[in-house]
Amino acid sequence: MAAFHLIVHIEGVIVLLRWRLISAFVIITLAVAVVTLDYRTPAFSGLFLIPLGMVFVVLAADEMRALVVMKTTRAQRWLLNTLAALSFVFVSFPILYEALKGPYPADCSISRVGWLGLSLLASSVLLLSHETFWYRGEDPTRIERITKSIFILVYPTSFLGMAVVLRQVGYMFHTASDAGPHGFGLAILVSVILIPKLSDTGAFFGGRKWGKRKLARFLSPNKSLEGAAFGLAAGSLASWLYFGFIAPACFQIEPVTILRSLGYGLALSVAGVAGDLLESLFKRDAGEKDSSRWLPGLGGILDTVDSILLAIPVAYLLCVLNWTGGG
Repeated sequence: MAAFHLIVHIEGVIVLLRWRLISAFVIITLAVAVVTLDYRTPAFSGLFLIPLGMVFVVLAADEMRALVVMKTTRAQRWLLNTLAALSFVFVSFPILYEALKGPYPADCSISRVGWLGLSLLASSVLLLSHETFWYRGEDPTRIERITKSIFILVYPTSFLGMAVVLRQVGYMFHTASDAGPHGFGLAILVSVILIPKLSDTGAFFGGRKWGKRKLARFLSPNKSLEGAAFGLAAGSLASWLYFGFIAPACFQIEPVTILRSLGYGLALSVAGVAGDLLESLFKRDAGEKDSSRWLPGLGGILDTVDSILLAIPVAYLLCVLNWTGGG
């Protein structure tokens, strides 16, 4: 009987890993194709990333709505998803402007990063206006719904929207050759995906091999301090290899020094761990194992990008501080 249960367990693990590998392969293939297309079309810098980003934003917002146990009608659900999409379009305005009219004006009163704040403000105003003008009597959940909706427009919507800002950091800070601004922003955006995910992978294998002490016993019992340390080391090493060799070859940017690349990788890896634990908090409160079942073997969109969300603003801050040599 014990042998039978062991065989069933092993078969279940194999099926899970198979679907996880298939989902990961599809996502990686799509991401590589879009990044390659974006890099090879400098006249439309960032434009081809917008449709993919909008899909991620809408699905992530819808998953967060479910996790915070937000009771909505179908119309209210569509409204929130539409506002998330519009928010992403707002923050993408400089990219859309350059694709249609030419270089974004350097003296524009709204900077490229300013559209991020404007997008959140505009979507919040539209939400509040809808709730005001469509008032139909007493609703004991109205204030709670408005509060949760605005939270969703901040996390994950604005956090994912900030990836659009990262795509443009080359034009904001870089003053090198024509290839520099175009390639630099894309290199930073790829690093925000690559480093936390490789850190996750290192933490997983390091934790399975040496994990003993719990990192967050109540939020994520399977994570260990040893695994986290191994993940931080893996993320730092990945950053050094990426900025020292891969990014200069692929995106024609200047190599980043060893110390700065290691520090960058460590910072993004720490942010990745924090983002992972933050989503675990939401799922614990909701009593869910995964944010959804969009991606077989991986869970949902939030399960896929949880370690990336907090790494995005950290990467932007390091670019502002010129840690990565952006300007």
